[in-house]
Amino acid sequence: MPEDVARHQIGGNQPPSPVTETTMEFANKVGEFQTTLKHWKDAGVADDDAVGDLEDFLKGARELANLIDAKRVELKKPHDVAAQEVQDAFKPLLSAMADIGKAAKSIKAGYLQKKQRAAEEAERRRAAAAAEAEAKAQAERAAAESAGDLLGAAQAREREEKHAKATKVQAVRATVQGSGNKSGLRKVRRAVLTNPSLAGAYYRHHEKMAALLTELANADLRAAKGAEITIPGFEIQIEEKI
Repeated sequence: MPEDVARHQIGGNQPPSPVTETTMEFANKVGEFQTTLKHWKDAGVADDDAVGDLEDFLKGARELANLIDAKRVELKKPHDVAAQEVQDAFKPLLSAMADIGKAAKSIKAGYLQKKQRAAEEAERRRAAAAAEAEAKAQAERAAAESAGDLLGAAQAREREEKHAKATKVQAVRATVQGSGNKSGLRKVRRAVLTNPSLAGAYYRHHEKMAALLTELANADLRAAKGAEITIPGFEIQIEEKI
């Protein structure tokens, strides 16, 4: 029988890891505390002596919890160090690539903005020229009609219709170009807070508003460190905890 096959068949599995061994040891102790806790739940507290015993139980539970957490930190630390080394090694590379991307996008955006402004200006000039030519043709037609020049009036009317059609074409072209966004630029909207009072009134019924306000109020309570404090819109409640 091959040696590697025999090893697997005769208990040749890898030994448990330090993490598994440690958690198994603590699991037995945790189980003892769970059994004792069940006793306290069933028996309850009848007198001060029992309260003292329960305090000893709580003290022991806290000590065990601290031991478990300390061991967790101890076993996790090498992995944290290794993970941080990887993060520190790759962070400047990723940061540099992010900066390169931002710079390249900025260069592209500058060119596209310049190109778009030039196109818009050219379109504006064409539209202005078409409108000016249409107005000139209208004036020539009106002058010819006043002078009784029927041929001149007809010719001016043709020119007027031609320029009016060109004006409409320019307007349609400007609309299509604006909606097509061929420049490659995209408009991104962002909110900038200018009036907190109005914003608060607008979002006063938002589901996250109450949680945010409560978080701010509790932060003020902690900062007061037990001193008297009044927070408008809040009732300060006191809970007794061990």
